[in-house]
Amino acid sequence: MTFNRLFFALILTVFVAIIVYVALAETQKNPYANINNFDDCARAGYPVMESYPRECTLPGGKFFVEKVMADPVPPQILNHKQ
Repeated sequence: MTFNRLFFALILTVFVAIIVYVALAETQKNPYANINNFDDCARAGYPVMESYPRECTLPGGKFFVEKVMADPVPPQILNHKQ
């Protein structure tokens, strides 16, 4: 009976180790998998270009452009008589 438990524990440990290895290998293959938009890129600390609209660039060359609602509203021009 003890041999069966030991064998089962060994098989389970090997199975879990294989799953962890595969998961880590996938993460190593694509470290930018969780970056899908400008906000994710900026939060991850990648460089943000100060342009309009702003752009965030990943090391591989992929970039994300900040989504803006509309053109900024021009400031009101007040008519001052001099």
